[in-house]
Amino acid sequence: MGVFVYTRQESGVEIGYWVPPEYWTQGIAGAMIDAGLEMIPRLFTTDTLIAHVDPANAASGRVLIRRGLHLAGRENGLDRYDWQESPFAGCS
Repeated sequence: MGVFVYTRQESGVEIGYWVPPEYWTQGIAGAMIDAGLEMIPRLFTTDTLIAHVDPANAASGRVLIRRGLHLAGRENGLDRYDWQESPFAGCS
């Protein structure tokens, strides 16, 4: 139904995902990203995730924004989205 990948970079962990068109709008990309946001910071002991998206793929950008990533700029023709977990996350 889809593919989710992650790669350690100097500035954090880059995530990527792909869902076949026949499964778009079913929440699959969001579910994969949610799982990544839960697992990757603990697995890599990092609080920074990065995603690059084709600017023409507005739906993918919206999925990232709904999960707390923000548009940080453009690199090599792609929009860069960043997520940084608050150092106070989980504290009461």
